[in-house]
Amino acid sequence: PLTHIKGYIDLMIEGELGPLTANQAEALRVMHLSEIRLEKLIEDLIQYSLVARGEIDLKKACLDLGEVITEILLDFNKRCEKANVIFHTHIPKTLPKVNADRQKIVWVLSQILDNAVKFTPKGGQVIMCVEVGKKRATISVSDSGIGFNTGQYDEIFEPFHQLDGSATRKYGGTGLGLAMAKQIIEAHGS
Repeated sequence: PLTHIKGYIDLMIEGELGPLTANQAEALRVMHLSEIRLEKLIEDLIQYSLVARGEIDLKKACLDLGEVITEILLDFNKRCEKANVIFHTHIPKTLPKVNADRQKIVWVLSQILDNAVKFTPKGGQVIMCVEVGKKRATISVSDSGIGFNTGQYDEIFEPFHQLDGSATRKYGGTGLGLAMAKQIIEAHGS
């Protein structure tokens, strides 16, 4: 059903089904954004159900960490500009090849960076660092956002949970992203 909803919304936005009034165009814009959120929610639920059952299908291969980070940063820089968040990196010029599932590592890093921007106010900053050791590359993300107490560390990785569970919470989301990210990283042996 979502495919049909998406298709017809796209047709109407493109004017394929006739002209729209300004109010109709605005209503379609809101519907389009809601459809995107619903599509993401469904995908998160599907992925989480697989991860929760231990069915993480890793397709590990030797991948160039530098290429992966460059791919992520191209998209992420634009998001930071749009959110009016300053983005800094501390990344060595040469990065090693690592044995990992490219798609899942890109997803995890994107999820963590998205959270950093989501919880950082305008004018704040997000920093991504990469440290290379003898047998390991460590990627860390920090931000000047709202933060959390160290006693809440395990809580942020609980599925369907956000630290602000009130009905009037400021930040949206399903509370699945960090739970899945943690399980994917653990499946990689880290």
